[in-house]
Amino acid sequence: FSPIIVNMVKVGEQTGELDQTLGYLGKQVARDYNLLRRTRGALIYPAVVGAAMVIIGYIMFAFVLPKLTATFKEFNTDLPLLTKVIIKVVEVFSSYSILVLAAMIGLVLAFLYWRKTPSGQIIIHRLSLSAPVINTLIKKLNLARFTIIFSGLMRSGMPIVEALKITANTMTNVYYQRALTDASEKVRIGVDLVIALEKYPKLFTPMVTQMIQVGEESGTMEKV
Repeated sequence: FSPIIVNMVKVGEQTGELDQTLGYLGKQVARDYNLLRRTRGALIYPAVVGAAMVIIGYIMFAFVLPKLTATFKEFNTDLPLLTKVIIKVVEVFSSYSILVLAAMIGLVLAFLYWRKTPSGQIIIHRLSLSAPVINTLIKKLNLARFTIIFSGLMRSGMPIVEALKITANTMTNVYYQRALTDASEKVRIGVDLVIALEKYPKLFTPMVTQMIQVGEESGTMEKV
């Protein structure tokens, strides 16, 4: 059971509205699941294309290009530097194809392990926020999760500081986690939420901060 579920059940028990809280929690979990499902679905195509390119590239260098480079060697002429480099790479692939394949698999496994480490997450998440096309998807995903989960916690009657901390733990990007954790500390000492979030213009778009400001001023932030 995630911190969101545990804390919303806790609030529901304290307010005597556990049935309503669980009903809303079910809808919220479904919305969050559908959001992640659509995001993964959008990433399947580029992932398949990338994997196919790697496989085709390996087959070309290991089995197809060696036959072509053999023809170049028979010319006995001074070849361009780039052609010489390609021939050397092809020779390595054709002579040590099993070792190259093992090295590629090892690099992939090492990358998958490294990306889960704190240093790996910081670097990868920073690149994902600056990479073209991907950065828009990452920002929209995190902003959608932030608004969905934060509003649900606020609707259940949870204090805003605690709601911000719990929401921070659900973010898929470490920089959003840090920003919301910092915002919770600012709000705890009396700073408006909109001011705390405006400190991170690259993470929270003007539309989000302006709507939050409207919600704070009107007292209807969870609805906004």
